[in-house]
Formats: sequence, C-alpha cells, structure tokens
Amino acid sequence: MNVLAPTVVLLFLSGDDYLGPEIGLGLGLSFPILHAARSLWLKGSVSPLSVIAVVSVLLTGGIGLLKLEARWFVLKEGLVSVAFAVLTVASLWSPWPAVEVMWWIVYDEDKVRAALAENGQTESFQRDLTRTTWWFGLVMLGAAIATWALAWYLVTADAGTTEFNEQLGRYTFLSFPVITFPSMGVMVYVMNKLMDATEEKTGKHSEDLRRGEASG
Repeated sequence: MNVLAPTVVLLFLSGDDYLGPEIGLGLGLSFPILHAARSLWLKGSVSPLSVIAVVSVLLTGGIGLLKLEARWFVLKEGLVSVAFAVLTVASLWSPWPAVEVMWWIVYDEDKVRAALAENGQTESFQRDLTRTTWWFGLVMLGAAIATWALAWYLVTADAGTTEFNEQLGRYTFLSFPVITFPSMGVMVYVMNKLMDATEEKTGKHSEDLRRGEASG
C-alpha cells in the first residue's frame, strides 16, 4: 500500500483534470506518514529509520510546495540514503548497535551469551556482530548511490508540476525492484551468515536460542 497507492496518485491523479500537482503530491506523500503514525499508535514507538523516512517525505513535500528545481530532490534522496548508512555504522559506538538490537529481538540474549561464554566464543561472536553491522552499512551506501543515480535519471522536471509528480511516482515504483529488493536480498544473506555463526559458536540450533523457546 505504501508503494502502490502513492504511485497511482502521483502517476494518474496529479493532472489538472483531477487533483492538481499540489494536492496530488500532498496526498501521495501522506501514505508513508500515515503508516508511521499507525505504527506509533499501535506500538507506542517509531524506529529512528522510520523517523528519517518521514523527514524525507516532509522534505519532498517542501520541495514540491516551494517548486524547487529537480536537482534539490535528487540531492535530498542521496543525502537521506547516506544518512541511513551512516547511522547504521555509527550505532556501533552507541548503546544500541543496529544489528544487535535486531538480533536480540529474535534471539534470547541471555541464552546466546551463556552458550558463547561456555564455549569461549564471546569475543569472536562480538566481532561477527560488528562485521555484520559494517556489511549493513556498506549495503545501504550502495543503495544510496543507486538511489541518487535513479533519481537523477528519472526525476528531471521542476517540482510543483504534474510532470514532476508523474516522474516521482515512476521513481517510487521502480525504486523497489531496482534498489529495495536487491538490498534486502543481500541483507538476508548477511543475516543468514550471522545465524550460521550463532549456531556454530554456541553449539546449539537456532530454534533453541530464540525467545520463548525452552533451553535444550
């Protein structure tokens, strides 16, 4: 819905015969914001990455309302994507390293760390976590370069026009097969490697280490 609905609005409903460029852009960009608001309502919190995504949407809206040149949108897309990569790597020096936060949502940290300590693999596994975080950062950096290139190629019209909205809709739709899906594929591969390391260094099957599972 966050992809299909904005794409339909921007591509087909932003002309002067329908909503017009300004209303069409506002409606098209409202879907990601509503998704974040729904997450906040249901979960009581929003992830930092979701906050960046909402800020990106608001910046796009601002660019549209101010009717700036297309290069400002292209620059914004590149910088926001780089911010994802930088924050992911920078989290290594915070109390909440990105990969560890995700990993301990699935796996029972006490069980894993106890098994690692028993096998003398605590430091080795910590290096695996750090390496995975760096891989995530590199994947996001590659996605940032691809994002900038795709935006530069597809979005050439000045903001505040029907043509800009149509190009933005096309860009939104194509960004998934061109950028999002390949990036997710690499990330899944990297996480599977970390899962293999978890099993190897704890000597336990991953199911036995997940939250809610009884110790074997």
